[in-house]
Amino acid sequence: PWHPFASENDFDLAEHILHTCLNGEGQDGLFKVLKTQAGDHPSAFTINSAGDLKEAWSKAENLLTKFKKETLALEYREETWKYDVY
Repeated sequence: PWHPFASENDFDLAEHILHTCLNGEGQDGLFKVLKTQAGDHPSAFTINSAGDLKEAWSKAENLLTKFKKETLALEYREETWKYDVY
């Protein structure tokens, strides 16, 4: 269920960063702490930088249905009204 993230740990980390609104500097600080604390388990997370996180979110974004713009033309009282819908 965490696809396209490499692991559930990566998904949980990305979700935490999203919910706490960490900026790039805050993210890098968190990654530094995680890397230091990982010790003997460096593979616990594959997201190790703000760039890695951005790439993971981009992959997830590409799986969503894109918005598509359509224009509806409706006749009302001898006039054509056009509406953009998404």
